[in-house]
Amino acid sequence: MTKYIAYYRVSIKNKNDLELKEQKDHVEHYVGIGNIIESFVERESAKNKKRPLLEKAICLCAQYGYTLVIAKLDRLGRKKSIS
Repeated sequence: MTKYIAYYRVSIKNKNDLELKEQKDHVEHYVGIGNIIESFVERESAKNKKRPLLEKAICLCAQYGYTLVIAKLDRLGRKKSIS
């Protein structure tokens, strides 16, 4: 069974935790609650490319063979699509 590390990024401008709840709901629906080994929540602007919790999540995935899961692609950067 695949095990997941969940990564959530919420904007520092957004003081409402609804955005975080929506991300968690999407991820838990997709992978199942019991399959998430650990989750990281980072309150950071998309402009800032330095994300220590994202780096930690990626390292755990590489070390143990887990899969990184995010709710939406725009949580990793500013654009919603990749060119």
